Amino acid sequence: MMQKARSRLPPGAVPLLGSIVLMFFSVFTGVAIAPIAAEAAGRSSDAGLITGLFAATTVATQLWMPRMLSSRHSPRILHIAFVLLVLSNVPFVAWSESSALLFAGSAARGVGFGVTAVMASLLVVNLAEPSRRGEMMAYFGVAATIPGIAAPALGLYLQAAFGLAVPSVLSAVCAIGGLSIAVTLSLRTGEAQRAGGLLGALRGRSVLLPFLVSGAASAAFGGLISFVPLVLTGPGIESASLFFLGTGIWRALARWQSSRLADRRRPASLLTAGPLLAIPGAVALAAGSGAWFLVAAALLGIGIGIIQNISYLAMLDAVEPHSYGLIATLWNISLDGGVMVGALGLAMLEQAASLTAVLWSLALIFVAGAPLAAMAAGSAPAMSAETQP
Repeated sequence: MMQKARSRLPPGAVPLLGSIVLMFFSVFTGVAIAPIAAEAAGRSSDAGLITGLFAATTVATQLWMPRMLSSRHSPRILHIAFVLLVLSNVPFVAWSESSALLFAGSAARGVGFGVTAVMASLLVVNLAEPSRRGEMMAYFGVAATIPGIAAPALGLYLQAAFGLAVPSVLSAVCAIGGLSIAVTLSLRTGEAQRAGGLLGALRGRSVLLPFLVSGAASAAFGGLISFVPLVLTGPGIESASLFFLGTGIWRALARWQSSRLADRRRPASLLTAGPLLAIPGAVALAAGSGAWFLVAAALLGIGIGIIQNISYLAMLDAVEPHSYGLIATLWNISLDGGVMVGALGLAMLEQAASLTAVLWSLALIFVAGAPLAAMAAGSAPAMSAETQP
């Protein structure tokens, strides 16, 4: 009976997670079709620029999130962000021939996502008792990962079959659904400001090291997204679509299991497993062929999944609750900023060297992250009685 009671989610968790799923589904659907729309309306180079604009506005918005979270109007800011996600689809439905309006829509999507992503990750951990924080992040990890697997594929299929309007309307409907749930929730974001702000929070090794590990893994993930489609061009097990499907499934499973385990152990002690598993996965991708690509997808998915959730839990474990808003902001910056920096940096490497150099550099990124993760485990605080199950 006690075990059954413990497994029950906190009040408000189910609608919050539902809103998060709809938010991510809306964003990933829109991001998938935006490059096609931009290329059709303008030049081929606009396809990359519109994705870059989305990433840049997302990170720029996240830099302002500590100030927004400290405002007594933060619930209203979340609602406005959902409205921006809805409106970001309007140019893709009504003015798809206008490059300027398509870019404006992508920027609006970036601002909306920057706000909703930070607030979602903060609201999830604020719902749970400290001893069940990992469990709530397990649910969050699945809620964030599954749309990333399904939404781009569905969006691209609908675009090919029916044109831009249908997936854009789907994206808008998902955002409206997320908003309709969000307005019913009792939102508790807490404080996000403290002396020194974001940079001040990074002065402690227990926060800085997981932040760097997360950023490195996200940079490698940005490289995977950008260059695996250029490498895996064959059918079946040598196709990029199967690779990303496998990576996504393993990433969701790793985020689920590692987060639940973090309720029984210090989160930072689990972080080293991420890069150690991802290193052979990256090597298998660079040097392998055939079935080795399935091995690469599994190891990279598990390694990145562990890093994504455990880095956040380790950073939260190192601060007091009044700083959770800063940590949620830093974590999201490490994810989205890391993907952006990795994609751009590895693109320059590919231009200067070769695609093979890019693939091997992915392994080197995880090699660099492994000692940082080990140092994070050594500098983490011991589990307190409050966080023990």
